[in-house]
Amino acid sequence: MTTTSLSLPFILTEFLNSYFDISKRMRRSEASIDSRLRYLGIQEKPKHLDKHTFWTEDEVKILIDLIRQRKSYERMGQIMDKSANAIRAKVRRMYSTQSLEEVRKRLEKE
Repeated sequence: MTTTSLSLPFILTEFLNSYFDISKRMRRSEASIDSRLRYLGIQEKPKHLDKHTFWTEDEVKILIDLIRQRKSYERMGQIMDKSANAIRAKVRRMYSTQSLEEVRKRLEKE
């Protein structure tokens, strides 16, 4: 068994963290945490963060800069202290696509 397999159930049951907290602590994506939980047959799920937080104008500007710097969703999430899924959803709402390459092409035209 890997270290991830041994420590994930402990982190989940002892601390009942969110996917975001666990992914930061284990340096894995939220999707990999979810996948590992399913693989291990663990029924308990981490709590979800409040999905109703608003983005400030400064955060949007930082997001656009990070996209131009060719950062991944995971790296942008780490830098902005948001989940990769939150970043992906914001990009999708702003540009009607989640393809960072397509968004970068649009930003180059501006």
